[in-house]
Amino acid sequence: MVNEQVAHVLEHDKIATAGAESLQAGATKLLLAGESGCGKTSVATSIFSRLSETHHVLTFFADEERQTQSYYVFHQLKRNDLNARRLSRALEIGREWVYEEVPFAKQLHSLVDLVSSLRQQETLDVIAKEVDDVAEGVINLLSAMSKSRPLLLFVDDLQYLDAQSSRLLLRLLKKGRNWPNQVKILATLNNTAIENHPLPVPQAKLMRELFPQIHVPKCHRDQFGALLQAFGLKSPIATHELNMLYDCSGAHLEIVRTFIEDANLRGISTTSLPIETTDALVTILQRYLTESGFSGSDSETILAAAAICGQNIVAEEVACVSGADLPEVARSIETAMRWKLLEENLGGPRFRHEITRHYFERNHHSDRLRLHATYARCLQKMRPAEFGLHFNHLRKAGLIHDAGVAYCLWTIRSAVMHTVADLPELDWSAPSWQRAQYLGRTLNEILKAIDLYREGQYELARKQLLVIDDAVPDQLMAERDGLMAMCLLQSLEQADRARAATLLEPWRDKLQQASDTWVRLMISLMFAQIQLSQFSEARQLEREVLRRLQKYRLHDEGVRHLLNRFRAASCMLHAHEIALPRTERLIEEMENLPVGERYIENNTYFVALTNASSLELTAGNYEKSAKYAERGLKLRGTAPTSKFQSFVPALSNLLVAHALARPSQIENIVSVYESTGKIKPEDEDNLLYRNNQASVLIMAGRFKQAKEMLTEDYLSMKVMPDCDGYFFFFTTQNLALTEYLTGNLENAISLLDESSEREDDLLPDCISYLVQRTRYIRDIWESNAKLTLSEQNGLLTDKANVKGRIGPCWPFYGRLPLFTPIEIWSLM
Repeated sequence: MVNEQVAHVLEHDKIATAGAESLQAGATKLLLAGESGCGKTSVATSIFSRLSETHHVLTFFADEERQTQSYYVFHQLKRNDLNARRLSRALEIGREWVYEEVPFAKQLHSLVDLVSSLRQQETLDVIAKEVDDVAEGVINLLSAMSKSRPLLLFVDDLQYLDAQSSRLLLRLLKKGRNWPNQVKILATLNNTAIENHPLPVPQAKLMRELFPQIHVPKCHRDQFGALLQAFGLKSPIATHELNMLYDCSGAHLEIVRTFIEDANLRGISTTSLPIETTDALVTILQRYLTESGFSGSDSETILAAAAICGQNIVAEEVACVSGADLPEVARSIETAMRWKLLEENLGGPRFRHEITRHYFERNHHSDRLRLHATYARCLQKMRPAEFGLHFNHLRKAGLIHDAGVAYCLWTIRSAVMHTVADLPELDWSAPSWQRAQYLGRTLNEILKAIDLYREGQYELARKQLLVIDDAVPDQLMAERDGLMAMCLLQSLEQADRARAATLLEPWRDKLQQASDTWVRLMISLMFAQIQLSQFSEARQLEREVLRRLQKYRLHDEGVRHLLNRFRAASCMLHAHEIALPRTERLIEEMENLPVGERYIENNTYFVALTNASSLELTAGNYEKSAKYAERGLKLRGTAPTSKFQSFVPALSNLLVAHALARPSQIENIVSVYESTGKIKPEDEDNLLYRNNQASVLIMAGRFKQAKEMLTEDYLSMKVMPDCDGYFFFFTTQNLALTEYLTGNLENAISLLDESSEREDDLLPDCISYLVQRTRYIRDIWESNAKLTLSEQNGLLTDKANVKGRIGPCWPFYGRLPLFTPIEIWSLM
């Protein structure tokens, strides 16, 4: 709360009046800068209080300990605006009228769930596009709010703002120019904090943008006596004590306020105060806590643990660090609130000032390293994806090697996710990091390999990874082996897939069993086993992983997203009548999640939608298939060319489903394929896409064009000594169809027989169906040299009715099926 008498003594009321008038008159930016403890936040509070009747005011408090958490300040959105608080209360009692009264209520409710989920995320599927969803959500919310009145965004301690939030605020300033009402930013900057720690680039850019900058002066010596009276000092104070207090406190308002409250309560003298500001604060607080009975209590120990975690207090984290149970933590927080060490802020407890937090952190110096180490271990369990926080606290704990590993994982995951991570630059050659230098070399090799993998240079990427020494920690070895296996799995040669499986198998029991990395490696291992026709092994692995994840879920609900991720991948390991219901249940579960949790599950949701599209496609439900594919593509957005492959399954499903459902639009579908450019048969995704493109060309009567494409793929696989039989089977069958349709019966029969030689490489549930179908096709071709697709389909149907049908084939790999003659003919 603003103390008006203090503001008057320091002439801060004049600054507040000028600032409020400037913003009210149309200014959109204002930065209050000054030394630590000069009263910047109080001035800002006075400014936005004066504008609260005419503006939507949103307040954000940055935190030094949370700078690595993207959009951390936006967690506070739900509780810091009056309308938002009313919304929150209304939602709790189910009063729907609030949506009419607060026009931006729906956007706010969804956004809060979405942003809050970032804090608890334990997965690393959040790629750059998904992080942008948060920014778009904030922009949409604030745009909706601006329809009713201008917005004033207050950011306290700009120097501690995370990089993503800094960029978002810059975007808001630009976008807000075109909104119904203006968006304005009021911020404070602690000059003391940035003297030895210059601002990172995003925050510095934002600071330069926030002009004019107003200096908030500190209390002068001749104002100090009046300041003490304004704070409510009840007893007179001698001149020498006044000067001593001024010198030792540095006129820091928080120190002065603490002293006044203590002096009024306990009558403490300044006689023994040392000159240094920090020691003065320690003395004041130590006396205060000793005489109050707080010092030496369990509550003080718990508050010391809370100080390690950051300015804002999360009870679960404090319990983990201190070893206390939650009720005990709650009692300690209540005690600290009663002694005015903490205050209620944005619906939760918070240290009254950063100085208070630093006191508790420093005063338990002997325990500080241990507490930082404990907090890092707690974070690794509670928020295993927060490698930035792991790194910071491991480094503060003096665990340099472990901090180096966390930094490497932080950097690798940022590279994998395509995120613009504002990582601190680490000088591995510095004396403090010399023992961990080899980690820096390992990191560089992995980053080079990731770049090569993205460029499609899988063999070069694999060779880059081979230079990494086997002596590196398990976490980095797992990343190396996982990436190396992904390179090998892109090959169409079975020998490479066997090597991938060999690389991944040892990790079944070596890693933390519910970690994100472990699940990713097990999914890759399952794919390798399927590609090697090790179907019983793949199903056994599926049962093992699901059983372990279910076990962990009993103790940690956060494991659910890992479980869902594996379910999405493994459900296609089963026959259609099992796979489709499982996939539909998973999709339904995804849709019933709160918005924020669904955001974390976006990648899993996309895979499930694509799988459902594939399954409906093979079942002949083309409209349903198209709808699932459309939902998947809408979820993931439009992929740039360099990331085209990850969108191949859903895009191909959509195109083929439309072609089968609407044959009259076949030329339009062909043009869509052609607009994607020339895709080379270099890996499974490309072969998959090209085979479907050839099928659509056949349907459109473009037999020569389809034949050229399929011949290129067929010849590329022929030169491989041990190519994938699954892809070879379907490519060769489609090529046989084009030969037949262009009058080359002998070549068609020969290719059909050649494809049958690879039947053992097919999934077991497919074999009987495909073998029988191939025999029917061969009989029809030998008896009829020239038939249209429609005529062939009629004869194939008649033969199947007489000799018996075999159930429909189903796809695997979480990809769409390769369309062979039976699927195309069934349309005609």
